[in-house]
Amino acid sequence: MKTLASHRLLTAAAIVALVVFGTPRRPMAAGPISGVVFEDFNGNGVRDSSTTVPSNGNGVTALAVDRGVAGVVVTVFDGAGALQGSATTDASGAYIVAATGTGPYRVEFTGLPAGYVPSRFGAGPAGNGTTVQFVPDGPSSNVNLGILEPTLFCQNNPTFVTSCFVFGDQTTGAFNADPVVVDFPYSAGGLGGVLDPYNQPETHALMVPANQAGSVYGMAYRPDTNTVYAGAFMKKHAGFGAGGTGAIYAINPTTGATTLFADLNAIFGAGTAGFDPHDPADYVRDNDNVAWDAVGKVALGGLEVSPDGSTLYVVNLADRQVYALPTAGPLTNLTVRRVPIPLDAPGATGGGADLRPFALQWHRGRLYVGVVNSAEAPARPRPICAPISTPSTRRRSPSARPRSSSSRSTTRAATSRPSTAPARPHGIGGRPALRRSLRPGWAPIRSRWSPGSRSTSRAT
Repeated sequence: MKTLASHRLLTAAAIVALVVFGTPRRPMAAGPISGVVFEDFNGNGVRDSSTTVPSNGNGVTALAVDRGVAGVVVTVFDGAGALQGSATTDASGAYIVAATGTGPYRVEFTGLPAGYVPSRFGAGPAGNGTTVQFVPDGPSSNVNLGILEPTLFCQNNPTFVTSCFVFGDQTTGAFNADPVVVDFPYSAGGLGGVLDPYNQPETHALMVPANQAGSVYGMAYRPDTNTVYAGAFMKKHAGFGAGGTGAIYAINPTTGATTLFADLNAIFGAGTAGFDPHDPADYVRDNDNVAWDAVGKVALGGLEVSPDGSTLYVVNLADRQVYALPTAGPLTNLTVRRVPIPLDAPGATGGGADLRPFALQWHRGRLYVGVVNSAEAPARPRPICAPISTPSTRRRSPSARPRSSSSRSTTRAATSRPSTAPARPHGIGGRPALRRSLRPGWAPIRSRWSPGSRSTSRAT
């Protein structure tokens, strides 16, 4: 019996061995491999195409759509490392590789845009894989890759911070407790034909009173320390804060705590950011044309924080230079750098005197400065140009030529002049009514305000 049992056991083992080792392995079929490379703005590892959140009023607010990324190279290799096909993503980020040979395959993504890195992993058909993925056979879809540029990251419902303006003296005036800096969510407002849904939310988590900062406009955010920077701004009828024309305030958006971060007038001397043109005894007239003319020429313009958070950049409207302030350590005339902005843009009027810088934007390794040619100098209207230059942040010699320039020669309905031609035989006191004929076109910005003038004042 023992001999018979052993013989049967050996026979069964031989059959199993024949099945396991005697059946040849079938090669996996070739076929198309497809997917999409997308910019994962919120870094959630999934391609968002129709995400919404409830609005603060009513209805819903649509959030950012993860756009496709063109120009990424997708290469497919077989198990032996041999190339079996490649493709480049199109404008929508999509690709199809007609793989040859036999699988399984290794799919590699290369040639990512400068500054971009893979996003987090996400499962599912809209999920993000990695820059190296494996597929079992040719016909495979949803082989996706999500990438992001860290400085362009944005959560689904971000908080916005903006400025408001308060009439009169900011520190001791009747409205000194009114807010000059507030926040609100991206989902603010709502859908509907009545006012209330658009007013939501009616309160703000951040409300900086006028007596803490005064009139400010340019702002920048430093994420690593959760700090909002706000620069002093010249606004007619609305005074400066205690820091004056050269003040930059640091605001904690969580607590609302506001402190004076820097004062350019204290660092480089009185009048560096211009002198205060307001009339503190009469903010209604407010020095008339003196204050009109100071808008855009006194105090500070745009602010921007470098991606690493080490430097705060600000445009000084008075001397038309970009200032680079370290966000840590002492602020002195030795640690704060000043970079002149080119004033020789093609088409500029007044020998460059009409070029007025303001905007700042850091984008992919460059700091861009937006400049407007106000065309004040010529006796007749000239196109208002908008050159954009890139002053170097590492040396004192900026780019000699603008990165781009556009001429604003399209219709602007704010320019008009009264016409004496009667429009109808009806008027006041029996006199014919005057017809106001619009004369579209860009007009120069003038330093003086004149009712009925074709020139556009700085207040409008």
